[in-house]
Amino acid sequence: MNRSALHFQLSDLRTEPGFLAVVGERLWQAWWKEDGYTLEDVLTLLDNSLRSEPIPTTLVAHAGERFVGTVSLIASDMDEWVQYSPWLAALWVEAESRTQGVGAALLAAGLQRAKAAGVERVYLCAVEEKSAYYRRLGWEQIETDVGGMNIFTRASR
Repeated sequence: MNRSALHFQLSDLRTEPGFLAVVGERLWQAWWKEDGYTLEDVLTLLDNSLRSEPIPTTLVAHAGERFVGTVSLIASDMDEWVQYSPWLAALWVEAESRTQGVGAALLAAGLQRAKAAGVERVYLCAVEEKSAYYRRLGWEQIETDVGGMNIFTRASR
């Protein structure tokens, strides 16, 4: 199948708050619903990204008004490892837009945001099945099987 190149832009959720509902719904469905959290719980967390502090920040990939993906820069993603901070978390790309560079672009933009905030190193966690993706993008695995996740780090750009 020959896909045409996907044209998208990256925006801060602060400047594109119309994407708040779709970001919340995707993250809730993917990671929070099964654990008993409500959509409102997720929207409340995302609402923190609308404040003026650099962390948390949520970035949105979109093609005009069409949502394509998201990632957030947050203080902590794993209670077990509070010494690691901040984190790029909740990377999500719509199924039809995967394998087109959206995730890599979101991660790169998140690293740039971290650097702009004075952060030298960023962390993320991933299940084993997704870990090779992060390694290909230059992330270094520093912990294995922490709560079922591998922990990665990378210098901000």
